[in-house]
Amino acid sequence: MEMFRRDAVEFLTRLFNKILEGEKMPEEWRRSVLRKRTTGWREELWYCIRKSGVSKKYVRVVQDMYEDSVTAVKYAVGTTDWFKVGVELHQGSALSPFLFAVVMDRLKYEVRQESLWTMMFVDDIVICGESREQVEKVLERWRYTLERRGMKVSRSAEVKSGGFWDLVVITAVDEDQRRWYEVQLQEKTLRRELPLTVYRNGGSTLHVLQLLSDEYGDTLSTFRVLLIHAGGWSQRLPHTSALGKIFMAVPLGERVYQMLDLKLLMYVDFPAHMNPGVLVTCADDVELYSATQSIEFYKPGFTALAHPSPLSIGQSHGVFVLEPGDEPPVRDVEYRTCHRFLHKPSVEVMQRSGAVFRKQDDDVVYTDSTYYISHGTVETLLGLYREIRPLSCEIDAYGDFLQSLGSSATAEYTNNTENVVKKEKDLVEVRKKIFQHLRGTPLNVIILNESKFYHLGTMNEYLFHLTVDMCLREELCLQTITFSSCPLDVCENKNMCVIQSIIHPSVRVCEGSVVEFSRLEQGVMLGQNSIISSCWVERSLSIPSFTFMHSFAVSMDGRTQFATVAFGVQDDLKKIVLCCEDVGSLEVFGVSFSECVSHWGLSVKDIRFSGDLCVYNLWTCCMFPICEDMKTSFSTTLQMVKAAHGNGFMSLHKHTLLSLQEILHNKDLEIMLGFRNHLHEKILQESQDAAHQEITISG
Repeated sequence: MEMFRRDAVEFLTRLFNKILEGEKMPEEWRRSVLRKRTTGWREELWYCIRKSGVSKKYVRVVQDMYEDSVTAVKYAVGTTDWFKVGVELHQGSALSPFLFAVVMDRLKYEVRQESLWTMMFVDDIVICGESREQVEKVLERWRYTLERRGMKVSRSAEVKSGGFWDLVVITAVDEDQRRWYEVQLQEKTLRRELPLTVYRNGGSTLHVLQLLSDEYGDTLSTFRVLLIHAGGWSQRLPHTSALGKIFMAVPLGERVYQMLDLKLLMYVDFPAHMNPGVLVTCADDVELYSATQSIEFYKPGFTALAHPSPLSIGQSHGVFVLEPGDEPPVRDVEYRTCHRFLHKPSVEVMQRSGAVFRKQDDDVVYTDSTYYISHGTVETLLGLYREIRPLSCEIDAYGDFLQSLGSSATAEYTNNTENVVKKEKDLVEVRKKIFQHLRGTPLNVIILNESKFYHLGTMNEYLFHLTVDMCLREELCLQTITFSSCPLDVCENKNMCVIQSIIHPSVRVCEGSVVEFSRLEQGVMLGQNSIISSCWVERSLSIPSFTFMHSFAVSMDGRTQFATVAFGVQDDLKKIVLCCEDVGSLEVFGVSFSECVSHWGLSVKDIRFSGDLCVYNLWTCCMFPICEDMKTSFSTTLQMVKAAHGNGFMSLHKHTLLSLQEILHNKDLEIMLGFRNHLHEKILQESQDAAHQEITISG
């Protein structure tokens, strides 16, 4: 699998900042470092470990494990005598990834840097400079330093200059979300974490394309654009509702990376093999693949990535039907044309349409993720938008566009609203116009047979992939503890996740749970499969398993207060009932809503709903109390949770209650981001103090 590489964001940040300052693209080459082949490698390793700041006593322990080593071999009828290990590393052998990283990390300090940036992707070196001459000069220093230590530099993997996005676009649901996206982007810029050139906002694919056309005119025809759909309220993953899924933290590296960083890194090779156009992707999925050749986007029309998936996944995603008579795809990467696109089809429809293939004794279909639109087709979409705007209904960038493509596409889908959450009267007519404009447009498919698609858009998916799913954890090197003040003893086992949090050593976090941007005081106990986000949990509190809790700062009546929302991780926040008499049938914390409110000293009739009075769901249910500080807010809502589970009683009569919808409308993100920044500075200071103490002891 193509894996996320440490320090990649720092490299891209420096690169793009330089592009912006100098208005030119530097020369860039990537060089592969071949295997270490010297018999004197141990002395070099001890030297590099010592120079990396490891104390002498620990280096001595490692040395003792290698010097005068003896071993024995067990076989069928006994065990051999002990004998010395006398075979050194020889040609073709490789250092372990960890030891290799230690050596390379140390050697980079010995190479005097004049280039814009030098970064290492495990066994690759990226050297970036303003000219070929500057890069060659630094490369020669690397060659000399490496060959002195028995390693060689291969120049076989060269990356062309100019292969980066001209624009990166992030959509926002409204002006308020756009404004707070900009605040977070500004913070990333100040920390030099922002590896891109331009951000814009928009509400949909068509709206964004029109904005870009208005802004750049004919120049847009030369641009390669990455369009990340991040607008929305993330109702199925509510801890990302305030700040956006594109800024969702990912447990990678020595600092906190976000989905934005991961998206830019996953697609970093695409622009160099792409004609002008737009690559459309979502903010909450990860695509990993293994390929011996580059993925190319040169064909007109739409070109979509396709991943082998079980039929159960196909039922909730888009499925490609290949041209009839085509042989089953077997190579790592295959370029095919699509006969028809199915949107969230049933198993019967997939089988009847010829979408099902046999792969290693399993039935699979090829499902969608990211797709590319050539510039010629972008012009077609702009013509469509001029005809149908202003939009009076929601358009799905996948279902409504892709179903109109393919050699056998028909207008039949335009009347099918089975998979539409919000049925609007103009949708069918708008779909028919989309079909008229896009009919006959090619739908090309890049089949990635050695690939995996991960969706992190729901609470269950988020918890599974960050804690239990060993495939994604190993492929992305996801960590149990990331940039946190948290002893490993806190973790019940490694199947949990802590991100940028301060955790007291006496805290216990159980399997399958995630803690992010939070502070947990002495004696706190967190149950299984729970999410604690942006919370300050005071001492000795116990949070039940399968619980989601997230604290917000809200600005009410000119002052800042706090509200903590809580749900069961299985709760459906989008489930709607159409009249207040049916509200009791909603479920929260795994029990009926009417039963819950009775434990809070209320009846269903006492509960107010915000927003559209025709929509009743957990999103609009006003049941969360407002408090004066974060700790009180958390403990008050926790009492509600425990009462809902039948553990005690909690009276809400005297509290001002808000819905999550209202909380988001009144959120004070400046205070919320300030809390995160305070945690960041505190953790950084503790880390620096610990490093200073270690150096003092070893000295």
